[in-house]
Amino acid sequence: MTRESNLPQRYSVANNNWQSGANLSFNTSDGKDKLSNVAAVVLKSKIYVIHGYERDERDCRSNDAKWVDKSAVVHCFDPVKNEWEQKASTCHPHFGSSLCVVNDRLCVAGGKISCNSNGNPCGKCAPVEVYDEKNNTWSVVEQKHIPSNNLGAVEIEGRVYFIINKFPIDSGIRIPPGELYHVSLDEWKKFRRR
Repeated sequence: MTRESNLPQRYSVANNNWQSGANLSFNTSDGKDKLSNVAAVVLKSKIYVIHGYERDERDCRSNDAKWVDKSAVVHCFDPVKNEWEQKASTCHPHFGSSLCVVNDRLCVAGGKISCNSNGNPCGKCAPVEVYDEKNNTWSVVEQKHIPSNNLGAVEIEGRVYFIINKFPIDSGIRIPPGELYHVSLDEWKKFRRR
């Protein structure tokens, strides 16, 4: 069974305690929706949170739950207003993915497109997506220079990142504009084996 995420809390420095924040604008009370595999990042003094999302789409002829992986749900918390706002869902499902900020743009990378019955990410690697704040839309970032790999390496905005334990690490590798060939990850493969 997938573990559902707890509602967010915030720390009050003035009161020296944790307080319940505003409720998310996403209703899971009917038991047909599950949010899991949370990641968060701060962008422009707001907290963005992404949840893996599953929906029970059982056939009316059957009593067996049929959990279907859906596009990830994204919320934005404004601490000044103490309000959550649901943003556009990603283009694809994301389980165990990371949120990061690259060039003042929200990106989701790493993770998988499926979730098993224990709530663990599984299946194919999820695509890298970038958020357009002005239009409230997500788009897939084509991986032109990074070959398929098991290193967690992804290309975002001309930079190569490694996703390690759901945390994006800037490798320092830069892809020059107009580059036509794949970035060699051979040295990184040797490093990983050690």
